[in-house]
Amino acid sequence: TEILFKYIKADTCDSSLSAAADARTRSCKVLYCLCKVRGFKTVLKFFPHEVSDLEPCFDLLNRVPASDLELWHTRYVLLLWLSTLVM
Repeated sequence: TEILFKYIKADTCDSSLSAAADARTRSCKVLYCLCKVRGFKTVLKFFPHEVSDLEPCFDLLNRVPASDLELWHTRYVLLLWLSTLVM
């Protein structure tokens, strides 16, 4: 999961903005599939839970447009991660 979260936490100031967003979306879809197969409580144990990740997670969640229905996997994973970070 460390590799998947590397793509999720990747800064969007890169020159390849669409490539980073595409990798982030694919990573979130993989994490969603893991949650669907094993259950979110099992997968949630492997999510990073450092306080320093709170702000990047919250910022990224704010940047995901709510009107884009294709990115619901991303919102789902970020909300799961945020729930771990605030507890």
